[in-house]
Amino acid sequence: MRIERQGAVLGSSSAPEIIYLTDEAALRRVVGSLEVMQGQYRQLLDLNERDNIDMLVIPYAAGNYPSILGPYRIMYFADGVFPTTVYLESLHGSHYEDAGKIVSHCEGAFDQTRQAPPAVPIRSS
Repeated sequence: MRIERQGAVLGSSSAPEIIYLTDEAALRRVVGSLEVMQGQYRQLLDLNERDNIDMLVIPYAAGNYPSILGPYRIMYFADGVFPTTVYLESLHGSHYEDAGKIVSHCEGAFDQTRQAPPAVPIRSS
């Protein structure tokens, strides 16, 4: 069901723009079999072919970078219906933040991390 829902959202005419940053370690850490990992990597490369998706990888050589402390998502909503919101994840749970200071901090970290270097297109990794 999750894959079907993902396909419906990403394949729609109003699909969201997605800029995905990941660490090289996430691509190299073997979870499951080698075949599973290859299939997942192929899926990422296929998704990256879509006009609305841009996938970037932070290589090991980048060392420390602003977004290294943990996963987060910055969500922008059309027409200002909702404020820009950050979804933060941690071992203690996850939560949404729309406070200006937190949003600005995450946007700054994202922008710095996204710059080349350290981030490179997934096909270059």
